[in-house]
Formats: sequence, C-alpha cells, structure tokens
Amino acid sequence: MRRYLLPEGTKSYKANLHSHSVISDGKLTPAEAKRLYKSRGYSVLAITDHDVMIPHSELSDSDFLMLSGYELEFKEEYGSTKKHCHLTLIAPEAHSPMAAAHRSKYLYGNSRDWIDRANILPGDQDYERTYSAESVNGAINIANSRGYFITYNHPAWSMESFSSLASYRGLSAIEIMNTNSSLQGFPEENARLYDDMLRAGHRLGVIAADDNHNEHPTTSKACDSFRSYTVIKAKSLSYQSVFGALKSGNYYASEGPEIRALYAEDGSVHVKTSAADSITFNTATRHSANFMRTGFDSLNSASFTPLSNDTYVRITVTDAKGKKAYTRAYFLDELG
Repeated sequence: MRRYLLPEGTKSYKANLHSHSVISDGKLTPAEAKRLYKSRGYSVLAITDHDVMIPHSELSDSDFLMLSGYELEFKEEYGSTKKHCHLTLIAPEAHSPMAAAHRSKYLYGNSRDWIDRANILPGDQDYERTYSAESVNGAINIANSRGYFITYNHPAWSMESFSSLASYRGLSAIEIMNTNSSLQGFPEENARLYDDMLRAGHRLGVIAADDNHNEHPTTSKACDSFRSYTVIKAKSLSYQSVFGALKSGNYYASEGPEIRALYAEDGSVHVKTSAADSITFNTATRHSANFMRTGFDSLNSASFTPLSNDTYVRITVTDAKGKKAYTRAYFLDELG
C-alpha cells in the first residue's frame, strides 16, 4: 500500500519563515518585504522581528499569505564568544495571537513605535528570561501550550554545544540552512547536527530560511534574501491550511532543488525530484545510500529500503550547482 509522505492533492508554497523588518533590526517595512518576496515567486512570508509579536495579516491577499510570528532570544551575555539561543515562534492564528514568554524590557527601540498594534498576553509580562535550559524550556512549554510552530535558529551562529541544544524539549524544527548567518561566514549547513538530535531521541523537522535583514540591495552578492526557503505542501493558501501543514510536517527545506513526490510503498521509500546530481538517503545507522548522476543521464528519482533498526530515513537532493534540498526525518512508524 502506498503512503504519501508529502501529501498528494496539495500545492507547493514557497515560504520564508524567518525575516526581519524595520520593527527590529531590518531595513524594509513589512509591506516592502512582502512586495519583494512576492515578486520573486514566494507565496508565504513570516515577519519574525525580535522579541515582539506584531501580526501583519492586513498584508495578506488572495495569492500571498503573511504568517504571524516573532523571534525569541536567550543570551548568555553580550560578546563575540557568548552563547545564544534564538527561537522563531509561528502563531497558529493570523489575528491577535497570544505571545509567549514576553517581557517588555527586551523590546528593540523601533518596536516601541509599533507596540500599540501588538496583542501581548499580559500574564507573560513577568517572564524573566535567563540563559538556561530551564528558562528556554519554560518558554517552549508556554509556546507549545498555545499551539506555536517552534524553530531553533542558526545553530552555528548561536555557538551552543550539542548538549545545550539537546536539552531543549518540544522544538518543532531546526534551521538546516540560514542565509544571513552563512553570508557572515558561519557554516550553517546543519545536517550533521540534525542527525545528532534525531539519534538523541528528538523528533523534529528541518526548515531553511533567509533570516534576512536586507542591508544590501538585491543586486548585491551580499543580499540575504531569496537563497534558503521552505516549501510547504498545503491544500490552499489559507492560514489554517498552511499552518496545519507545518504542524503536520508537510514541508521540506531547499535552496533550489524540488522534491516532486515522496512516498513509502512495499517497505521502501521512493522520491521523485527535479534534475539532481545526487540523491542521498541517511538513517540513524551506517546504512545509507547515495545515488549519483552518471554521464549525461538525468537523475530524477531514487528508492531506498530501510532496515528494521534504522529508526528513520531522511533525504538530501543535490543539483549540478551544489544546491541542496532536505526532507525532514521520517521515522519507520510513519512509513506504514
């Protein structure tokens, strides 16, 4: 029996789930960011400014959706060697979502000009954030109780140890690619870290995001937009459908390659892709497979049969330019 891992009967919506505007430390207004991303073929954008939830649902239209969210920060201290934990929280509703673990003293200066538009749960005003697993997990618990989609951001830039990251419970996903941090020189291709988290017992997905601040024009090689994105497989461009797809794990991360079909059948996992140079299957064990294009032949599909102790299967698609797409890990109990 065939079980689709990326559901059939859905549309593919290109999304940037981590971005900044003039409300915090970005250079574009939310409306300017929406126009820019829409002009480049995106259908979904989350303005996730630092430490303040300000929805921008008035910018949504029939073919573009604004998700409500923000970036929550925990800092060891300031300084170039200090560790950070940054979480992106995407709200389950477009209008008046309740923020989690808010404290007004953390607001950026620009945020105060916009704060009257924010709907912040008063009971969170006393959440004193500290750089500790207890404080981070407390915020994650609040966010989960309110239905948020929670991403751990830019692991390389954050400089946290694996033991610190592994102590955070209840994350929805981690960023396997982050454009802004990569342009700064941080090795934000976090596939090895993702496997480590999976092997440590975490069930979470992977997204890719620009984390754009737009300090450079779009014609510059230093432009931090349009490089890393998440493809969301949803039935429609409604908030409920797109957010539901995120919570259900119906998405993949990419910087170019497409995953056109993904399903399990007769004990094997099958994937169909855009033109690929290689298609790689990884598991929790050393049992893996790497299919490579040979000569002038095209590579657009591959199949892999996991063993009973492999725990999960995840797929990386690499094109001729070295650009990659990553599926989340699919655990064996999801394969049927």
